[in-house]
Amino acid sequence: MVNNNIIEIFNNQIEAELYKLINEFKIDNGYEFEIRLGIIEPTKYQPNIPFNLFKQVIDITSNLYKTAKYEYSVYYDLFKNKIRTRYLYLEDLKTTVKLASIEKTPIKNIDIDLKYIYNIDLRYALSNEKPTTEIVKDEDATLILEKKRHSFNFNNSFSLDLTEIIRMNKDELGKVNRESP
Repeated sequence: MVNNNIIEIFNNQIEAELYKLINEFKIDNGYEFEIRLGIIEPTKYQPNIPFNLFKQVIDITSNLYKTAKYEYSVYYDLFKNKIRTRYLYLEDLKTTVKLASIEKTPIKNIDIDLKYIYNIDLRYALSNEKPTTEIVKDEDATLILEKKRHSFNFNNSFSLDLTEIIRMNKDELGKVNRESP
């Protein structure tokens, strides 16, 4: 809706749902609250955006927020059932180190169709990330994602993470094939 040259992307119902989600997030520090760019498809939310747009967002953020602390990291997330074990890649040592394992349970997603503004949509997602001692190893993983993350930290108030995700599939010979999810 356009009112006095201002485009309102939230109707009253969505705004109320978002406030409820944010209040739930404030209650439990085990919760993760994310805002994702992507495309709403008939059967799922597709988090992929065009790579040139991804790079533009990084460039714009770098130029607009020069005081934000910037960090680049490469992670490998190994999944089995609801368990995710994250490994950090150490470039200098050409190896990974285990960071943590969590059991992630989605709580609620709110999708907002913005295709009338730009060919991109928003998803607000709240999930519970509970630490676990279970460890997913390479040989047990049903899914492996390489995540190349550009993080902008805003005075420890919040972090803007822009992540390129590559699905890593092994064939029957153990050869790794890489593809966008």
